[in-house]
Amino acid sequence: MRSRPYGISARLVAWGEAGGNVVLYYLITGVDIVKAVIMAGGEGTRLRPVSINEPKPMARLLDNPALEYILQLLEKNGVTEACLTLKFMPETIIDYISGRRGIKLHTSIEREALGTAGSVRACAEFIGEDDFLVISGDCVCDFDLRDMIAFHKAKMAEATIALYEHPEPLEYGLVVTREDGRIAEFIEKPPWEGVVTNTINTGIYILSPALFNNKVPPGKKYDFGKAFFPAILAENRGLYGMAQKGYWCDIGSPEAYRRCAIDMLEGRVKVNIHAPEVNPGIYSASPIPEGVTIVPPVYIGSNVTLRRGAKIGSRTVIGDNSDIAGTVRDSVVNGATISDGAVIAGAVICKGAVIGKSAAVSEDAVIGEETIIGEQAVIAESVNIWPARQIPAGKTVKSSITHGHIKAGMSFTARGVISGGLGTELTVEDCLKLGQAAASFGRVGLGHFGGDAARIVAETIGCGICARGAELLTFDSGLPSCASFVGERMNLPFTICVNQRLDNVELTCFGKSGSMLSHALERELSSISDRDDAPYTGKIGHTEHLRGVSEIYAAAAMTYAFSHEGGGEGLAVSVTAEESQNKVFKKALTLLGCTVVEQTSGRPCFTLGNDGTALYAIGEDGQQFLPAQMLALICALALEYGQSKLAVPFDAPAAIETLAEPYHAEIYRLGRDGDEAEALYRNLRPLHDGVFAGALICARMKKDGITLTDLMARKVPAFANVEREVPLTRARAEVMGELSKTACELGAEFSDGIRFGVQSGTVLISPLRTKNAIRIRAEGANIEIAEELCTDVLDLLKDF
Repeated sequence: MRSRPYGISARLVAWGEAGGNVVLYYLITGVDIVKAVIMAGGEGTRLRPVSINEPKPMARLLDNPALEYILQLLEKNGVTEACLTLKFMPETIIDYISGRRGIKLHTSIEREALGTAGSVRACAEFIGEDDFLVISGDCVCDFDLRDMIAFHKAKMAEATIALYEHPEPLEYGLVVTREDGRIAEFIEKPPWEGVVTNTINTGIYILSPALFNNKVPPGKKYDFGKAFFPAILAENRGLYGMAQKGYWCDIGSPEAYRRCAIDMLEGRVKVNIHAPEVNPGIYSASPIPEGVTIVPPVYIGSNVTLRRGAKIGSRTVIGDNSDIAGTVRDSVVNGATISDGAVIAGAVICKGAVIGKSAAVSEDAVIGEETIIGEQAVIAESVNIWPARQIPAGKTVKSSITHGHIKAGMSFTARGVISGGLGTELTVEDCLKLGQAAASFGRVGLGHFGGDAARIVAETIGCGICARGAELLTFDSGLPSCASFVGERMNLPFTICVNQRLDNVELTCFGKSGSMLSHALERELSSISDRDDAPYTGKIGHTEHLRGVSEIYAAAAMTYAFSHEGGGEGLAVSVTAEESQNKVFKKALTLLGCTVVEQTSGRPCFTLGNDGTALYAIGEDGQQFLPAQMLALICALALEYGQSKLAVPFDAPAAIETLAEPYHAEIYRLGRDGDEAEALYRNLRPLHDGVFAGALICARMKKDGITLTDLMARKVPAFANVEREVPLTRARAEVMGELSKTACELGAEFSDGIRFGVQSGTVLISPLRTKNAIRIRAEGANIEIAEELCTDVLDLLKDF
């Protein structure tokens, strides 16, 4: 049997004599793991321009690299030996650790990207046969790792993850645990609607090498969050999470970096500040002359020149070799010059930068290394200026001087959707940079409809795509479902649809072959757009225009319906509204042989949602059918066609599982069942295309000679949904975290929300993207049951 990998920590508490021998009594205070792997290969793309000329773990916090604080943490917790995985600028880290005393250090350099788990797997020879610790080299924390090691041992775990409750968990993998600490669910970096808890994976692990080496292939790209942990969770291995007390911060952005430095000053994190405390809250390794105003807490490094009249603090870090004559507050200045009369408020000023006389740098701005800001220039809030730039005297800079940065105003407001007003939320610069980011896919589809604003947005995006050398395929439709169809038929890796309604412009983005844009692809697109890539590659992309797309789309919907159910000759239906999506729908029905008439009682009436994906209907008796019911009807028809596997959205009605039971068919849900669900959903177009779905239903009505109301009654079990939006006073992530603990014991599913079944029905609870609120959707056999279930959940929320 393999020996356990723990050194023993003990304290002498008493001694005595027995039989002529001295007896010592020790209290066991903990167990140690003596080896660790430090993941230190990060480039720190989101941290730019702070980290543009060094690896992320070398970003300076109070004049020490972030890595130094991790090394001190390991030493404090009994780790005696560590191996650092390196990739980006490895020599910088090697130079730093080469003269360092204390913990014994080794390095492993990645020649090719191996992912988080793959890079650790490359350290197998160093790790040996004993359980070991894994930690990121670019975070700052003060956890008691010995408590975690003791927990790991007590549970006889094969893997233990350090967990932390975070108020803004979007950038992290989420973890749901059971009462005993066993992990029940992973959600990897979700959008807001997928934030089912505020408990995050900190990237600190204790692992069994036997399990780890067996699961992670050597020399292959493999990630902890995306592959390793989901794999061992699926096998029900000994995977645990332990909530940590204390401080943790990933310095992944300039805002987080500045906040972490200030947290150190204010004592929120237990670290050693390497400067003497010359007065309460004032740490200074340089003399402070008369005539300088300092308001604590403040850190002042070595070789700092403070000029008479300078005003520093509070909450300010002045790094080594800085020269300060102006006013600095709530900021980090790392070896820069701040001239007389200049004001730095809530910013980060990098090494070698010069801020001219009477210039102003505003909150959340970052000035890169060796950049010169001219006299009386003004740098507005949240502006990033890359290294070695020069801003003329008197100039006001309101947007970042960098390549490929999408500002927060152009974030995704729904799955794959960016929306806003032209010139406000969507600027010409934004659209150009979005096109440049989209060009990374090599070949891009682009359609637009609705007005001049949509045209300008589309043309600007197209310029960005072609300027980066990508191929552009344009088409004459701004209907998202049609754009998805084009992406599928033309096998495009990326497609953008631009639609204008009044003053609002909506951009809908699709992934491979017209599929829904995944959360991971949303993040990848944003990441690509944040990079400092050259805007011109030496190649101009070619543009091709595809004509008659709407007609081709309508004909394809007709052909699909006819091949499955036959034609609709003589069937009279109405389609309300004259928007572009309903015009295409009418065209498809006419090609199918249906007669499209004005809306009258006694005839079925259809309409499509704005994006063409959702189908609404009114039966001949006036009964209304919502998209959830129409989706259930499409699933019923697909099951009759012999589909043994169907995939539906995570929030689709539970009645669909009931439909599948007599057919012994499997129902997959998006977000819960991985890539297979995505492929199944994409390949059955009526599931996500209202034009295809409506044509198919009309053809079936004609074939069976029955009304829509009767078809629905025969094929779909009765159910009703009730939906409520609940504003919150507490942070939505915190509330979801509390709910997840209760829901986990109910056997809940976690993806785009928390979904669980009770005796009377099903409940889905999910946070909203754009505001501090949650949405409750209750499903029952009828409207009364659904209302009662929704009320019960609202009562539960009051307890939180």
